[in-house]
Amino acid sequence: VKERNISIDDCPVSPEHLAELLGLVRDGDISGKTAKDVFEQVLETGKSPKTIVAEQDLSTVSDEGLIRGIIREVADSRPDLIAKIKKGKLNVLGFFVGQVMKRTRGQADPATVNRLVREVLLNE
Repeated sequence: VKERNISIDDCPVSPEHLAELLGLVRDGDISGKTAKDVFEQVLETGKSPKTIVAEQDLSTVSDEGLIRGIIREVADSRPDLIAKIKKGKLNVLGFFVGQVMKRTRGQADPATVNRLVREVLLNE
């Protein structure tokens, strides 16, 4: 809205669409970052936020089993980093978080990913 020099009064996004978008964030269906992108698309297309999220498969990845599986795949491909973790070099955990976020296209909750990376890699 600001980038397009549109006042809030002239904003073409309906209050219903805005409420729907906020509800998706509140319920954890999408992240705040994704909400910004969805808002832009609502502004451009007039489609509802739920429609955009469904059409583009933008829902947050919350399946902990799936996330754990991705962590294990990354760990299997990087035994060198697993060896560092076993030696107490915990700074490499960030690499695993980054890889999970990359493989989930940024749709996993970073706090959940951090927690699961620690659970999976520090307890093996």
